[in-house]
Amino acid sequence: MTAWRLDAVLRSVKRLGVCGLLVGAAACSSSPEVELPEPAWRADDARFAVHVVDTAADGPAGVEAADMDGDGDLDLVVNFFGDRPDDAGPIEFPPGGITVYRNDGDLASWTKVSILTRADGNYFLNEAVPEDLDEDGDFDLLVSAGFFVCEFNPEIGPCGALFWLEQTGDGWVRHDIVEPGTVEFFHRVLLADIDGDGLHDLVTVGETVDDAYAQWYPGSAGGTGFEATPHLIGQGGGSLPVIHDIDGDGDLDLASGEFFLAGNSFVWFEQVETPSAARPAGEWQRHVIDATLGRTIQLAAIPDLLGEGTVGWIGSNHVNNVSRDPEPLSGIYLLTPPGDPRQPWEPKLISDGIVSRPIEGINFQAAPGVFWWGDVDDDGDIDLTVSGDGDPRVFWFEQTEVGEFRQHALRTEFGQAAGGLVADLDGNGDSEVVFTSYDTGEVLIFDYRPEG
Repeated sequence: MTAWRLDAVLRSVKRLGVCGLLVGAAACSSSPEVELPEPAWRADDARFAVHVVDTAADGPAGVEAADMDGDGDLDLVVNFFGDRPDDAGPIEFPPGGITVYRNDGDLASWTKVSILTRADGNYFLNEAVPEDLDEDGDFDLLVSAGFFVCEFNPEIGPCGALFWLEQTGDGWVRHDIVEPGTVEFFHRVLLADIDGDGLHDLVTVGETVDDAYAQWYPGSAGGTGFEATPHLIGQGGGSLPVIHDIDGDGDLDLASGEFFLAGNSFVWFEQVETPSAARPAGEWQRHVIDATLGRTIQLAAIPDLLGEGTVGWIGSNHVNNVSRDPEPLSGIYLLTPPGDPRQPWEPKLISDGIVSRPIEGINFQAAPGVFWWGDVDDDGDIDLTVSGDGDPRVFWFEQTEVGEFRQHALRTEFGQAAGGLVADLDGNGDSEVVFTSYDTGEVLIFDYRPEG
């Protein structure tokens, strides 16, 4: 075991952006609904009011928004890792869960409905993305799970999994894509029609402690299943891939940051040949976007970021500048592709002073974390929301002119945060921001109100 591998094993599992273990149509448990009324207060940026969704969530680690109950407004879907006791060992951790917070008509009123709980025995539920997979008019949940530390706990073992939860009139039914217990783990899975057959395919990156492979799972007849064996796109990529036609040739490519596979920061895979009977996986060519920014956590192609009709690329590295040998400067970067996107892209630092806390003992820290985007201040352009992760602050980046951003702290002490979701939750035409905090157990809405 290398020194880095040993260090990785001893990380805190309080970071990084889901029912029983039966295969196929296993019914998932749920718990009673709980009302969660709470007052609001002001954020550290006084232009924002804060509304409480939950203050005692069980290690929340991400949030999505969709009309889960079909009543016309947006609900919140939160995935949980499970809160670890302070005296837990480095490989001791609880199962996680998924909860829907139903929107009861205003930002201060939510009803908590558990979809998966600790009793269902799922570890590291990394994302639960609402998608209508069976095309029956309601939202199902597409779930990616696992982390490498599971394999070092003999009572748990490898915990990687991909599955979807079908919303039915009688509750939720689980369908496994990758059966639980794989060494590979998954942080995000995307829907796209890669082979042009009209069916949903799945695109993801399977990761291990020191490697990663981008891959896709063809959809099967009927539209709700997926082939059990994936097609390989290529070695590399990482936690949060994105699908986009990067070279403008009309087909879909894949781009990603890289964390577990060392050596490069951001990469993309060019689809050079469409999948066919002769080449079922298609043909893909890997290109390095940047190799100078260290390990990274997220890359995103953001529509209209630099003006209407444009696509802007934002990336977040995930490094520690205070506890290790010198690493690249931690921050949020605007990445500009050249005329030939196969050549290295130009990175521009747009953040200011986002720095991780020191690593103390086994508690790994790195910054920044994940980000989101949307018109936060209702001025017609696209802003960014950012988790500091190892930096305990959460931010919004106000776009003051095209490609220029002013950084503001929404909350200066929020622990290891996720989310940053930007969505119009109250239906009034402007957007709110939702962050979750693993450390504090909070799910909070930040509502821009510049005039009080």
